[in-house]
Amino acid sequence: MLIFRQGAGHVRPNSALNPGLVYDSKFTDWLSFLCGAQPGGGCTGVTPMDPSNLNQASIAIGDMAGVQTIKRRVTNVSGGPLTVNAALTGMAAST
Repeated sequence: MLIFRQGAGHVRPNSALNPGLVYDSKFTDWLSFLCGAQPGGGCTGVTPMDPSNLNQASIAIGDMAGVQTIKRRVTNVSGGPLTVNAALTGMAAST
């Protein structure tokens, strides 16, 4: 049965205490994200950000009509050296 092909294994909750890398974001980042996602603004005293620039693991671009550069910041919290490789799948690369 296909339902048993995934999900088996041993849960190791202590591994969550040392994730290796984290995507840091502050309250002000989320507030700027929410203000940028609201049509017409409505936020005072907050600089809106393009919602696709919120520093998180996923990337979503709702209205791209050309080229857009997305940056992410990660912080090594492993306590030692860490090597990370980035990969892109599912999208055609343009040159």
